[in-house]
Amino acid sequence: MTKSIYDQLNAYGTVAKQRFVENFTGYSLDTNRWTYNLFNGTGAGVMLDEVDGGFKMSSTATGATSESMIAFDDIRQYSHTGSTWIAVVKSTNTIALNHSSSLAGLKADDDNTFNGGNLAGFKKETSNNDYISYHSTNVGGQFGGATTGVGQDQNYHTWKGELSSSDYKLTEAGILRTSETTYLPVSKLQPFVYHYGYQPSAGSGNTHCNYFEAYNT
Repeated sequence: MTKSIYDQLNAYGTVAKQRFVENFTGYSLDTNRWTYNLFNGTGAGVMLDEVDGGFKMSSTATGATSESMIAFDDIRQYSHTGSTWIAVVKSTNTIALNHSSSLAGLKADDDNTFNGGNLAGFKKETSNNDYISYHSTNVGGQFGGATTGVGQDQNYHTWKGELSSSDYKLTEAGILRTSETTYLPVSKLQPFVYHYGYQPSAGSGNTHCNYFEAYNT
């Protein structure tokens, strides 16, 4: 019986290095691992009482923005030159999808600074464009955002990011979507899931995550 996506994607008996698996089940967020931060605005982070609900971060205040994130409270256990992350995430909005943004992957700092920080993940932008491969380095404050060719929607997607010393590959639904060699992070990283929302009228913007796995390679 397989116990993780890692087991399904690798040969039987292949032992992962530093590794964790989070299914976001139970009554509340596992605060022995994760720290929830509401950086600004009005929002909440809750475990959902529904099938495949996982953990949801939301923004609800009319005419206001909200930013929130879960991460490892600056415990950086994953290598910027040899690690992999896998996340199952969706972004929803009761008004319009372009009023929400969702990001997930590995990041150096437990804050809401992205451009010019050290990170490697995916991003659903506040637009109706495709999902992008989103990665950056603090060397010169540079970042990349190559399109994945996957159109934005309100469904769960399984993302896998692979970092090496020379490139960053992003896979969605088992298909390699981007492979990039510039603007790679240069420091140790931690898992994160981020939500941004703007609600011009009464409604709710949400980022859902029901699976996260990370391991060093």
